[in-house]
Amino acid sequence: MREPVSLEYEDEKSKRWIDDNIAIFKIKKGIFDSLTDLGRSDSNFSYFDRVEQDKEIQAVLLLNEEGSLGEKAYDRFVKNIFGKTGRRNLYQDVNFDKRTLRAREINILKRFILKAVELNKIILAGLNGTIVTPFFGVSLAFDFRFAARDTKFSLAHNEYGLHPGGALPFFLPRYVGRSKAIEILFNTREFSAKEAKETGLVNNIFPQDEFEIRCIQETKKICINTNTNVLRSTKPLINHFNKELEHYLEKESVFV
Repeated sequence: MREPVSLEYEDEKSKRWIDDNIAIFKIKKGIFDSLTDLGRSDSNFSYFDRVEQDKEIQAVLLLNEEGSLGEKAYDRFVKNIFGKTGRRNLYQDVNFDKRTLRAREINILKRFILKAVELNKIILAGLNGTIVTPFFGVSLAFDFRFAARDTKFSLAHNEYGLHPGGALPFFLPRYVGRSKAIEILFNTREFSAKEAKETGLVNNIFPQDEFEIRCIQETKKICINTNTNVLRSTKPLINHFNKELEHYLEKESVFV
């Protein structure tokens, strides 16, 4: 029988701990490699299952170190899959031996998005540094998003000629409307945390030097103001699109 995953743990790639009634998961590095590492991803999903079962925990806060979800890390990951040193139109000359890695990436992101939507806790993201397309999309499945003042959202898929992953085309029109979503997905290179807040894509922006503590403080405030029974009955009503989302994610998985 598998030993339960600890809610408090740290290694070179991540750190997780409990602060009052909040489970905090911090990405340090290597998250893109984890998307193709079945053992690592299964451990992460076991962690979220454990959190969901713990009645004392009201919220899950995901944080990331600056650079961990950025362009350099994503570029290394993409080159490993496609075997390319340049950008644009990678599908034309894809290394077919690496298609399994691409399929794993899309499938693990799919599982995580569905987990975030269905989680019976408040789930929040604290976004720091540059955030590339797939994790920008994943964050939109969360209930709340905070950004550090210098955070930028990079639409890197345009540079690689890849489809925008992380269910970004599914969620983005729900926040900004179809016309604005098309503009962002097709023509935007990057935009700032300030622009994201103005369009409702992030809830709050905090100073860089106190970002982590402010995210935790704001999460505690939200927990105090949220009735648990209201949360568990209302969240499924807000996220009533589960079947539609599952259908979308199946369609997205075709682009391997």
